[in-house]
Amino acid sequence: VGPGGVTTYTHDNPAFRIYDIDYETGYPVKAYKYFFNITKANLENPQWEFAYELTQEYGLEDLSPASFKKLTQRFLTEEGLATKYKQNAESKSPHGMSINCSSKACKHSVFCVTTNLIKFEMKDC
Repeated sequence: VGPGGVTTYTHDNPAFRIYDIDYETGYPVKAYKYFFNITKANLENPQWEFAYELTQEYGLEDLSPASFKKLTQRFLTEEGLATKYKQNAESKSPHGMSINCSSKACKHSVFCVTTNLIKFEMKDC
């Protein structure tokens, strides 16, 4: 959940994911996110750091569409979950860790972003 990339053009830390795949079904079963802390790297030995495993971080039963649908509903009701999503989306950058998404409008925004693949469709959310 959340974008990954190695660009440093934004205030996000670069990040990537590694997936474990069930070879019988072809479905992902685990997703591990790693990030590169730019601030820390400028002060000491630069290295990629483990951020989280997706099912554990968000309490998902699995990585099925049904589990993600339940997660999107939880963004609206579960205190702190939308904030965690926004912070993780910025790969634990200083800016990201300062985000507080506790308002109804912010939670709804996270719901919309995670339920619409096409930005144009978000106008109806």
